[in-house]
Amino acid sequence: MEAREIIASANQQNTELQNQNYRLLGKVQEAQAQLSEAHTLNNMFQHTFQAQAFEIYTATEMINNLHHHINFLLSYIAHIEHQSEQAMLACRQATEYYEREIAAGSWSGHQWSQEAAKLSSSARNLHHSAFANFEASNTSDEQKKDVIQKFMEIEHTISLKEIQKNSLKQALEDNRARLKKNTERNKGFTKTIADHKAEIVQLIADRTRLEDKIQKQEIIVTKSLAKMKEQVEITKEAKKEVATYKGHALATTHSLLSSLSRTNLEVAKEIVVQVFKLLKDLDSKKKATQAIHTINGYLERQSKAVEDYTTNVISSSAENQTPKEANPDKMKDFIDYVGGLQHSLEAKAAEKTNQLDV
Repeated sequence: MEAREIIASANQQNTELQNQNYRLLGKVQEAQAQLSEAHTLNNMFQHTFQAQAFEIYTATEMINNLHHHINFLLSYIAHIEHQSEQAMLACRQATEYYEREIAAGSWSGHQWSQEAAKLSSSARNLHHSAFANFEASNTSDEQKKDVIQKFMEIEHTISLKEIQKNSLKQALEDNRARLKKNTERNKGFTKTIADHKAEIVQLIADRTRLEDKIQKQEIIVTKSLAKMKEQVEITKEAKKEVATYKGHALATTHSLLSSLSRTNLEVAKEIVVQVFKLLKDLDSKKKATQAIHTINGYLERQSKAVEDYTTNVISSSAENQTPKEANPDKMKDFIDYVGGLQHSLEAKAAEKTNQLDV
């Protein structure tokens, strides 16, 4: 795998980790919002629960107080009834006694007088007592009625309070169940948040480890690129030297034309023809660069090997016209120049040949 691919893969993994981190953060925020809502509901239920518990306590206290009041009224009614029975019993006993004494008829006048006085006094006392008892009895009856009415009202109130108490107990049980459910829900939210936080911590650790790995890969890639550039420069120089040597070799080969008794003009023409051949099929910058280096090496060696002034002038001129930048689009003028030079030399060579024939 190349360095660019390693960096691209690491960047992609880092992006995916960041996206996953953002998604988890969103889930944590959502869970925290739900937890906050659950806490709010929990507080509301706690408040309602406490209020209902207080109402149940108040109702229970009121019911207990009413029961105590009923017990007091019942005992008071029993006390009044007992007093009334005692008064009626005393009245019956006195009446029976005097009836027995009258029926006996054995009393003397003095006894009758004494007993009459006693009877008068007793009768008055009994009359007062009976009247008092009658008044008390009437009063007790009225009190009984009031007590019974109050008792009935209290019984009705107790029934209502019992119903309210049962309703509050049911509501309390429902709220306890809801509170338990919300508590379990809060525990679930807390666990979910803890899990998400653990995942975020793990993602941060993975991201840190990946960034360290990317940094190490970048260092390796930087060093590799530096070495690669160095190798490219060495390769360029080597190719340049090869092209130059190739040109030197061609020049060495063509310099033998002088020793084969050919004219200097023909040598110059041959040089131009060779340069023109090197300018063919330059369809890429690489080929153009190699051609330029070959031509420069060829012309440089020819200028040293050929002693003719005219040939050296042509060679130097062609060397000066060689483009410095190896671009196929910019080689057209140089190719046209070499082509024109070739035609000119061919024309001069033909003219000189005609002169020799004459």
